[in-house]
Amino acid sequence: MAQTIDSLHSLRLEVTGHPAEAVAFDADGYLRYVALEQQLQSGTFKRDFRSTFDEYSYRFARFEALDRERVELFEQFMSQMKAEGVKVHAFITPLHPELVRHLENQSDFKRLHELVLKYLHGVADRYANMMLCDLTDISSFSGTGEDFYDAAHVSPPNALRMTRAAWNGNAVQ
Repeated sequence: MAQTIDSLHSLRLEVTGHPAEAVAFDADGYLRYVALEQQLQSGTFKRDFRSTFDEYSYRFARFEALDRERVELFEQFMSQMKAEGVKVHAFITPLHPELVRHLENQSDFKRLHELVLKYLHGVADRYANMMLCDLTDISSFSGTGEDFYDAAHVSPPNALRMTRAAWNGNAVQ
């Protein structure tokens, strides 16, 4: 049944045309949210940060500890980067201030954030090739609440600020 539905969907797209790509990568690897940027430029984009709050509350409600498999993969990555002489600029991504407040009220966000920071600081202590910046709070990189697509995805102006802070070590360490 699933294959039949997928086939019918594929045929419909072939007849009606494929939708424009919602995302694209620039030549330098930067991920662009094409559809959102077009909506922003045309003035049709409506920011509704609260619509994603339930999704993130659900994610944080299930998050109690660091995932062992992901930790192992990250450790392997850091070991390989050290062996190859690569400097790693790691950062914790920002969240919109309204989402942070919501998560602090609805979950164990502060403890979980500290758990992640403690682990990453430990990695940075073991690997001199890693620099860590915590960009969760937008004030750490002079970000603005207006420069978010939604409660967790930044638009290009905040992305540039984040990159500068993480690369130059200007963010809160």
